[in-house]
Amino acid sequence: MRFKRTPFLLLIFIFGVLVSGCNKLIPEQFRRVTPPPPGIERNTGEIRMLDSGFVPTEVRAKPNSLINIINNGSIPHSVTSDTGTFDSGLIEAGQPIDMEGPSEPGSYPFHCSIHPEIKGVLTIE
Repeated sequence: MRFKRTPFLLLIFIFGVLVSGCNKLIPEQFRRVTPPPPGIERNTGEIRMLDSGFVPTEVRAKPNSLINIINNGSIPHSVTSDTGTFDSGLIEAGQPIDMEGPSEPGSYPFHCSIHPEIKGVLTIE
């Protein structure tokens, strides 16, 4: 049986077009790399969300820094301070955001506003 190249090449071409167009599916504000505002350090901490919890549950960051938050789960989650100091708002599945962290050193317990049993601690030092 002879292999037909045309359908195979067409499939490769379609796959390439789809992959190259995936960048357009990401909202513009998440594709742009912009410098942080004056006095804010970029990404000194990272919080990943899974449907089972935050990873890691204890995060360290510098004062006045942007904290990278990525929802690797399949449902929306949030990173909400127990004391109201910060709130990421709802983050859809697959969505990354940068959240400005607190300016004062200390420990800041946080939870998911939809799933309050999911908890973590942000330590600013």
